[in-house]
Amino acid sequence: MTNSVPVIRPADDGHLGLSRVLATTLPDALGTPEAPDRYSVTAMLTRRPSHFEIAAIHSRETSDRLDRAGYPTVELSVSDRRLQIANTSLEELRDGLATVLADLIRDISLDGRENAAALAEIQEDRSQEELDRVSAVLEIAESVHFLPSRPAR
Repeated sequence: MTNSVPVIRPADDGHLGLSRVLATTLPDALGTPEAPDRYSVTAMLTRRPSHFEIAAIHSRETSDRLDRAGYPTVELSVSDRRLQIANTSLEELRDGLATVLADLIRDISLDGRENAAALAEIQEDRSQEELDRVSAVLEIAESVHFLPSRPAR
């Protein structure tokens, strides 16, 4: 058995995505009569997710979306660059869940970028306001002249 099984090969565009299943984390009993019907599958993320992306993956909205897609028992959790997909199987992933997860992660990544862009714009506005404030203070400070009211004798 190889260390990984390709699941999804997203374009390398910087968006968060899923790259492969870590076969070494699969139950040893797979392929035997004792194999569990449902188990956890670990998939590698294409990069380390942001705090926003992690929160979105763990959110109720994500659970609801999986439920609406027909996967009510599937649970997701993030650990470093790994996505833990609980209560599933390789067959379920192959037969459609992998695409649902790829779409979900892509949407979360896009939302994260929009969120980051909005935060950057707010920060830029605040930075400009701070620069304007500092410039105004410096202008006033430079206008202060310590001149005696009458000449020295």
